[in-house]
Amino acid sequence: MRGGRVALAFTGRADLSPDTLFELGLVTRYLGEYDHASGIFTRGLSIVTTVSGSDSPDSIRFLHQLAIIEKYQGDLEGAEALLERALAISDSDPQENEEQIAELLDSLGGILADREQYDEAEQMFR
Repeated sequence: MRGGRVALAFTGRADLSPDTLFELGLVTRYLGEYDHASGIFTRGLSIVTTVSGSDSPDSIRFLHQLAIIEKYQGDLEGAEALLERALAISDSDPQENEEQIAELLDSLGGILADREQYDEAEQMFR
């Protein structure tokens, strides 16, 4: 419930930046409050996409965290779809997003391995 209290303390605050929401989402996720964290990341993603567009590179980190939460909650297909979306955005500038692409591929490989799609998972880890 600690994460719920953290999220509750910031509920209704319209002045939070996407960076602040991202960090708050991480804290809440680390505390195991996945529903609260998902709401925070979704709010941050909404702000980023409203301001910068749906293909904004700033959305990649929010999509990645939402995918992690989906995986923790057992929705491997949902997690995979979020990671595929993040990768599509990252691929628009591979050199600029090289580190993020590696992290996304690692996460996607883990999900594919969890789904027992080992050959596809191996490709993500290469």
